[in-house]
Amino acid sequence: MQNEALLNKFSEKVSEFEKYQSFIDKTKSQAAKFSAKIVEKVVNDNTEKSMNVVMELVPMTDDLESHVETLGGERSEITAANESSQFELDVLELRKVIGELSDEAFATEAGNLKDSLATVHERVAAIDEELEAFIEIKDRWIAAYEKSGLSD
Repeated sequence: MQNEALLNKFSEKVSEFEKYQSFIDKTKSQAAKFSAKIVEKVVNDNTEKSMNVVMELVPMTDDLESHVETLGGERSEITAANESSQFELDVLELRKVIGELSDEAFATEAGNLKDSLATVHERVAAIDEELEAFIEIKDRWIAAYEKSGLSD
């Protein structure tokens, strides 16, 4: 499943789960106004619907965690490569400061490195944004599931 599609589907299912859980909470808050049998019926129906959603979310959770791990690895690789480029740029800057390189020579040699570093920063920012979205929905799912009491 594509990353964005996975995120959207997962988010949709978490929202659906939260909806059923809110119906259960609201039903329980109305227990004094209805017979226990009616309350139990509505709670059981929504619990069943919640469990059906859980069954869909479990395999998706594995996909989501795998994607988060892949993004984290990609980010680490890019960051490590960035450190090497940044080191080279710092060396050139020092050579310029001490007069070993002229401004023109520095501009020529540093130009490609600066472009490379800018590209890396953009890619890391995009990965961070994607990671944040995936982690946020995962945390939302965990919180909703734990709150539901189904994990007990």
